[in-house]
Amino acid sequence: MGSSADGDPGLTSLLLMVPDEAFSASTVTILIIIILIQLLLSAITSGAETAYFSLSDKDINYLKLKETGSARQSIRLLDQPKILLATILIGNNFINISIVISMKLLMDKLLPGLEESNTTMFFLANAVVVTFLLVLFAEVLPKVYATQNNMRMALFAAPILNIMTGIFRPVSKLMVSSTNYIEQRISSKKSPGLSGKDFEHAI
Repeated sequence: MGSSADGDPGLTSLLLMVPDEAFSASTVTILIIIILIQLLLSAITSGAETAYFSLSDKDINYLKLKETGSARQSIRLLDQPKILLATILIGNNFINISIVISMKLLMDKLLPGLEESNTTMFFLANAVVVTFLLVLFAEVLPKVYATQNNMRMALFAAPILNIMTGIFRPVSKLMVSSTNYIEQRISSKKSPGLSGKDFEHAI
């Protein structure tokens, strides 16, 4: 026996539309949650860069005496500053690229058909929104906070950076090796009047 929906095309169409709308709404919600998590991770990595590389010798000695997991992780990260910096840069760029992709998917859901009808406007709107979010929430605010609370930020970011170091270690090592090679090549040709400290600061 056929169901009543089989004999009513209008009812069938209605039943097919409801799941699509529910799926679209849930997709938007999921994308927003993903973007918020990505912004948080980007903020943590940006703030961590400022925090770790502004720690004084006194701060580092304090971390060495502090018997907590985050403090021990922070010291391990500081023991390899080049690997730490490379991990932060690689991780931050990877996260920011993922934010751009997620925002593109979200804009497709929120403004359906705009990309086909007006490609320039679509990408301009996407670029403005992404730039605003990244600059304000993933760069400026975290670094301002980290400047004023570098110890707290370093301890908070330590577990996340420890995981990122493990994930990106092969790429980080390659990046550090490449940088060391370039530094050696340039240093062999540098001006005699340029001190080692000035050269390191310039690099």
